[in-house]
Amino acid sequence: MEKYSKSAINNYNSLFYSSVKDAFLEGQLADFFVKIDAISLAFAKKIEKLIPKDQVRVLELGTGSHFSRWEAIRNEETKKKWEVVLTDFTLNSLPKVIKSTSQFSFKAKKLDVLKPFPKNSVDVVLTTYGFDSVWFPEDIHLERKDGKWYEGRYKFEVSGKRKKMILEALAKGRSLGLFLTDFENISIRKKLFPTDLSQVKYKKQIEEYYPAGDIKINFPGGLLAKVDEAFEKMIAPGGVFITGDMAVNSKKGVIPKNNYMGEVEMKDYMTSGKVAKFKVEDYGLAKKILEKKGYRVELVTVEEFIAKSGQEIPLRVVDHLVMVVKRTSLGG
Repeated sequence: MEKYSKSAINNYNSLFYSSVKDAFLEGQLADFFVKIDAISLAFAKKIEKLIPKDQVRVLELGTGSHFSRWEAIRNEETKKKWEVVLTDFTLNSLPKVIKSTSQFSFKAKKLDVLKPFPKNSVDVVLTTYGFDSVWFPEDIHLERKDGKWYEGRYKFEVSGKRKKMILEALAKGRSLGLFLTDFENISIRKKLFPTDLSQVKYKKQIEEYYPAGDIKINFPGGLLAKVDEAFEKMIAPGGVFITGDMAVNSKKGVIPKNNYMGEVEMKDYMTSGKVAKFKVEDYGLAKKILEKKGYRVELVTVEEFIAKSGQEIPLRVVDHLVMVVKRTSLGG
């Protein structure tokens, strides 16, 4: 019998992205960050400001199939030369047409963020929606009820005539004969398990950040681990890690609309498009922990991020955040 697991949803998402031909079509993937030029240009301006070099080396995690972000940046006047490496967990998910110019050099590579990062030397690691649809080993859905802590774990229930084939595909995270309609027969079940928070890394910071009351949170342990690893293995001195996502900053009241007002309650997962699952994490807590580890962290809404770049804000949105992380002399 299938056991409940923290990472079960990874197999679900992996199966969708690697097996369904329509996975990368319009409407199936979140594209907010790549389709609005003002956001793309704000990323470029921020990078050029933070990296005072004639040549900027960027590695993008989880690029996806859209090249529109880099088209917008490439079409702007720049005095710098850009070397950009676009990556994703499979080459099939990367843009089909990538055009370099005299100022912009592009390469595409396979890079699975669930595996250890390779040794590299870049000035910027950039990602948008890079952490919300991946359940890292360090990620935890935590709930506190009446002073007791619980951890959320998941498993699948499958119905229909193709049940056996779908279950085998879920176990492997891939299949050659799966269709979008097959996902209508897959249900994700959740169970709460009592947990000893003393066994959770950053226990003290979690309890300090949420001192009282019943809560439901998605703890961004994977983000914290990958930031550390990126600075250890890939980011050159003076470089930065930039991530943009639909996220929460609960201490500033930035809570997605589908949560109850005034309460800290993050759903285990939500649906992007018709099938893919994603989670909303508390980046306010991540910022606090990273700063205690010796990083300098800027966390702003997309609106604030665009405004700081000197552009007009083309939309109103508060549930998408941008985090910029830089190592200080204290380390990280």
